[in-house]
Amino acid sequence: MFGLTGLFVFSVISASLVPFGLPEAAAFSFWLLGFNPWTVIIIASLGTILGATINYYLGYAGNIYLLNRFIKKKKLAKAEKVFKKYGPLVLIFSWIPFVGDPLTAVAGLLKYPIKYFLILVGAGKFLRFVALYWIFINI
Repeated sequence: MFGLTGLFVFSVISASLVPFGLPEAAAFSFWLLGFNPWTVIIIASLGTILGATINYYLGYAGNIYLLNRFIKKKKLAKAEKVFKKYGPLVLIFSWIPFVGDPLTAVAGLLKYPIKYFLILVGAGKFLRFVALYWIFINI
């Protein structure tokens, strides 16, 4: 009904701290409906990157109250341990459901530079959609 705009909005919400759904399922639906694969990949990637960036800025602002409304303290603490142990490259895996959202918020809490955040998160989210298309549609 809302086409690619709906996909973008759904992707933003799905990648933010609000548990809303899986953008992969939405992208898969658009591919099955015959939408251009690269358009879907780009729109869904940009939406999920924006959602992750919202998480980042909630963390950056130090809005612990709002973060704790959506992420349990234990999960946030665990994400911080993972980030500190393995470094910022873990942001490439920010697309993993239930794991990625806390990681993107922790990057903000730790004041990780936004330009590197966008590169790592963007690469991970983009490659995820490319891989999904290649695996599930081109079989």
